[in-house]
Amino acid sequence: MNQKMLVPEYLSTFECIGDKCEDNCCHEGWLITVEKKTYKKYKNLKDKSWNQKLSENVKRNKDYIDDANYAYIRLNEQRSCSFLTEKGLCSIHKELGSDYLCDTCKIYPRVRNKVHGDWEQSLSTSCPEAARKILFLKEGITFTYKDFPKPKLLSESIEKTIGNENYLNSYWEIRAFIIEILQDRNYQLENRLTLVGYFIDNLNEVNKASRNIKNLIEDFKSLLQNGELNEVFTENCNVIDRIHHFLTFIKTRFQNPFMNKNFKKHVNNTIEGLSLNVNDIDIIKSEKVFRNADVQYKKFLEKKGYVLENYLVNVLYNSLMPKSENPLLDYAILTNYYFILKTIILGYIALEEEITDDLLVNLIYSFGRSIENYKHFQVFIDEVYPKDEISLLNIIRTTI
Repeated sequence: MNQKMLVPEYLSTFECIGDKCEDNCCHEGWLITVEKKTYKKYKNLKDKSWNQKLSENVKRNKDYIDDANYAYIRLNEQRSCSFLTEKGLCSIHKELGSDYLCDTCKIYPRVRNKVHGDWEQSLSTSCPEAARKILFLKEGITFTYKDFPKPKLLSESIEKTIGNENYLNSYWEIRAFIIEILQDRNYQLENRLTLVGYFIDNLNEVNKASRNIKNLIEDFKSLLQNGELNEVFTENCNVIDRIHHFLTFIKTRFQNPFMNKNFKKHVNNTIEGLSLNVNDIDIIKSEKVFRNADVQYKKFLEKKGYVLENYLVNVLYNSLMPKSENPLLDYAILTNYYFILKTIILGYIALEEEITDDLLVNLIYSFGRSIENYKHFQVFIDEVYPKDEISLLNIIRTTI
């Protein structure tokens, strides 16, 4: 039976390229979780050779918090999935069939969500081939309804995430309006992000007071049309704050043992390009390099700003942002994603490297594999924005 889904139009152009992929999703130290029902299916398998392989390489997660994280696949010495063949293909899929794949492997890189009972599907840019399909849409990401076989697996449901009824009832309009702002090319990309921030800050206050959110959206649209929000833009970039912010990110997240090797390379190149000696930084030198690179970055945005626009729209859509009780938290995550990618591009500009499409794909997919884990990235966000101190101005000051 088919199910009508809201999907980005790029979805129909995607096909997994298997062993031709430059960074197969079954290696590089990814944590591959196995849900309870598949773990039990493995335990009941009658084939002795496979029973032994699965017993040796699928281990119970003693700290599991739900059935989706009941077990995990052990990685081999090369930090790859133990069931990967020499040709880079999945031996479980090849010999046992797709019914024996865990949910993680069945879905990826697809993301399936539910909003008010309606199914949605998209792709994650942590897959290199998906990133290529998503990032280089010059006219931006467009959405349509299409029929797909009814899925059995769900990534997330907005009804299970948002508890506030006023916010939940207006969620569809909230997200659609934020995407509309992000795709409004009458404004420079960073100004669009600033506008999103001001809208979310107002949304937070309106929601706390249980006022009509849809009226807020209409009022905000009128202000945009009349150019009455242009005064919120500022060119007063506090470079030193942003340098320290990036250094905090490095110290908080760079020790992650699961970090993709390509992303580590990008961060190291940034440290070199922007003269960011973590232990003994020359802040005056780094500030000068940062400002010089930022001039060239503005030219990059004029030519390739749509790449980062598409990234932001896609990650907002498939991660159901803003979904937190305090939507400023989601805004902080989104703008920090942008900030980290921008800072790395600045590093390459400082090194006088050409920002090619291949470099952008490599950067953004490896960033996705290393950073786009909501719970893990939360450690960094909590450190730089304590919950009782998080504010719009502080987020903008450190990221945009």
